[in-house]
Amino acid sequence: AYLVANLTRWTTHCIAFIRLLRVQNALKLKVIQNREGIIHAQVGAATYAEKDRLTQDAIKHCDLIADASFWSALEDVVGDIEPICYGTNINQKDSTRANEVLLTLAGIFLHFDAHPVPEVANGTKKRIEKRWKNCDQPLFVLAVILNPFEGFSRFGDKAGMNHFLCNRLLISVSA
Repeated sequence: AYLVANLTRWTTHCIAFIRLLRVQNALKLKVIQNREGIIHAQVGAATYAEKDRLTQDAIKHCDLIADASFWSALEDVVGDIEPICYGTNINQKDSTRANEVLLTLAGIFLHFDAHPVPEVANGTKKRIEKRWKNCDQPLFVLAVILNPFEGFSRFGDKAGMNHFLCNRLLISVSA
C-alpha cells in the first residue's frame, strides 16, 4: 500500500509538472504584462506586517515565473520522472508479465545510466540495482528469453547470454 501510494503521488506530480510546463508561456507573459496587478491582488487589503509578507511572497513567485533556469530545471525533473511514471503505469496492471517488469526496469536503468548529472545517475542506478538484487532474477531473465518476440535480442554482448546459460537458469528455476 505504501509503495502504491508513493507511485501514485509521483505520477500525480509528473502530470502536474507537465501541465505547468504547458502554461509556462502564458504565466510568463502575464507576469511581464501585469506584475504590479498580480502583487496587488495577492496583498489585497492586508496591512502592516501581513502586507509586507504577502508582497515579498508575490514578488518571489513572480521572479520565479520569470526565471528561465526554473523552467529548465522543471523540464529536467519531468524528464527524470516520466520514465518512472511510465514504468509504474505499465507494471501496476494485473496482466503485467515478468518480462515486462524486467524490460521496464532495464529501460529506467538505461535512462539514468545516460543522465548528465552524476549524482542523479549514480543514486538512481543504485536504487534500481538494490531492487533488482531482491528480485527472483532467473525467473525475470527467463521470462524475457522465453518470450518469442524477445529471446536473446534484448541482451547485449556484455551479458554473456547464450543457450547454455539459459539451460542452467531454467534448471535452477525448476529445481
